[in-house]
Amino acid sequence: MGGKLQLAIFDARAGWLALKILARELGWRRALAVGSAIQKAQARGEPFRELDPPESAGEELTRRQARGAILLVRELASHVSPERARDIAGRIVKEASVLFLRQQIPAIDKRQILQMSEQERMGFLQRLTRRFPNAVAQDIEIQGDEAFSFKIKRCLFVDLCEKIGEPEMAGLFCAGDLVFFDREQPQVILTRPSTLSEGGDCCDFRFRWRDQK
Repeated sequence: MGGKLQLAIFDARAGWLALKILARELGWRRALAVGSAIQKAQARGEPFRELDPPESAGEELTRRQARGAILLVRELASHVSPERARDIAGRIVKEASVLFLRQQIPAIDKRQILQMSEQERMGFLQRLTRRFPNAVAQDIEIQGDEAFSFKIKRCLFVDLCEKIGEPEMAGLFCAGDLVFFDREQPQVILTRPSTLSEGGDCCDFRFRWRDQK
């Protein structure tokens, strides 16, 4: 399936998911009004109208993924408190992130990986990190048969939110990773002691096997 078709399917599914969550929170009438306002804002080029064109395919994808969430928080602020607006938007972004990562990240199978040589494992992890299109991974490490890790030193969501003067928005796009691995990857546990969006010097992705003592 082509990348553009995959994105179109993702956009449709994520849009319907967002509408259902909004309807539960606001009722269908206000949910549809919020959705209509967001579509009009997007047609005007918001929220990136003042920015230069994206410099890479990764930046273009990041804008496509982030624009709805950013506009949603702004539009919800006219209907509910800022705190509730961020809470609702955060739940929608988490669920949309799971949908997206489900398309991107293959199943991580312990038995298969433990049968690999260290060189093969490193190749697998390098391919895995490239499945995160919004980030640049470094310092990939394998800790024997027990664990593996990598660090994200640059996140395009963080860069984008800083460019539009709303750095606090970057945190909305972080929680989905943890939810995805907890829900969709039953053989591994992900912990992340630090993130760029919270002021850390990296997003520290640490994985261990779920059955590890």
